[in-house]
Amino acid sequence: TLEKTKQLIGYNDEILDLKTIPGAQESIVMATNSKHAQIVNISTFDSKLLVGHTDTILSVDVTQDGKFVATSSKDTTCRIWDTSTR
Repeated sequence: TLEKTKQLIGYNDEILDLKTIPGAQESIVMATNSKHAQIVNISTFDSKLLVGHTDTILSVDVTQDGKFVATSSKDTTCRIWDTSTR
């Protein structure tokens, strides 16, 4: 059986999408029910908001090398974020 070790709660209680970031030790990016995505260190729970969309972010994805995160939103845009600037 699996045991819960940590729990993440999204903004407004919904996590719409979540991906691990390769090469970024214990980091994930998640789309919560808001216009901001978050990069979260799952060990420390430190987070950085990705601010720029004007409506709810529906999905996130990460390049295989972990250098870029893509977000798509109800504002009809897709944004590419450079993870090296975090």
